[in-house]
Amino acid sequence: MLWTYIVSLGGDGTHPSLEDFKEEALTLAGIDGRGALEDLDAHVHIEVLK
Repeated sequence: MLWTYIVSLGGDGTHPSLEDFKEEALTLAGIDGRGALEDLDAHVHIEVLK
């Protein structure tokens, strides 16, 4: 199964890493009941919006 989350981090002036985005996506998937966290994986694509 594949699903997408749009995650926005760093609005407070910080510079989040790819790992920060992955953790947030996994957190959202867990909240949404997508499965057990140990069975989930996340792939991150970063696109800078101007």
